Amino acid sequence: IILVGGMMRAIPAPTDAQYKYYLAQCLNKQGFESVALANKVLKTRKIATARQVYKCEFCGKWHLGTASRARYVEPYKRGK
Repeated sequence: IILVGGMMRAIPAPTDAQYKYYLAQCLNKQGFESVALANKVLKTRKIATARQVYKCEFCGKWHLGTASRARYVEPYKRGK
């Protein structure tokens, strides 16, 4: 297990049950340094499916993910 930093989670080993979450949430996704930049990119992309910005618990950067109807996440706003 490799610690990525601060309050972030460790990257799980491929044999760990949490590894599938790392693959889905972080691996091979573009990471943005700020929520403002991620939101700006989100607004400029023409994507057919609903998307949302979320902070990755593994790398600490911001990613664009598919908005799930089953598990709605309140959009991130500064100051919270």
